[in-house]
Amino acid sequence: MCYRSSLSLSLHEECYPFRRRMGLYTPDVVVIREDMASGHKLMLGAAPADLPVVSVLSIAAIRRPEVRKSRSASGTEEYVFARSPDRALTKDKMRLCMRIAASRNHSLLVLGALGCGAFRNPPEEIAQCWREVLDEAEFSGGWWREIWFAVFDRKNEGNFEIFEDVLGGVEV
Repeated sequence: MCYRSSLSLSLHEECYPFRRRMGLYTPDVVVIREDMASGHKLMLGAAPADLPVVSVLSIAAIRRPEVRKSRSASGTEEYVFARSPDRALTKDKMRLCMRIAASRNHSLLVLGALGCGAFRNPPEEIAQCWREVLDEAEFSGGWWREIWFAVFDRKNEGNFEIFEDVLGGVEV
């Protein structure tokens, strides 16, 4: 979002570093650039009033948590959090995201692969945590219309496929 929008103009130094269970809500973020495939070209053809406007929630993932290998129920080997407090904190961050979206009456949500890039969080575990949080009673009832997951996988590490396997087509 920072490459394509006005988001970076509203992220002020005094807001950083985040506390462990904190998020920064930024409404009225204007998208001014095309996608990565176009090289993030400016959206010159659009009138200013026609540019997309979104709200953004910034929540920091755990940076490079300790992970360990584990065997999944299907018998495949995957990485998981080595420390249960890291898994619990990650789920708390996800709940915070959902609560802020609900409090702001957002019904179309684009959620992310919290920390699965440079912060090296285990993608199988992150996708499963999202699934567990979305299955909790607090988040049932369909106060949203749609939820999508934006999963960046430029290095083809399999993150997209992992999220598709765990969350694709799931109705909550």
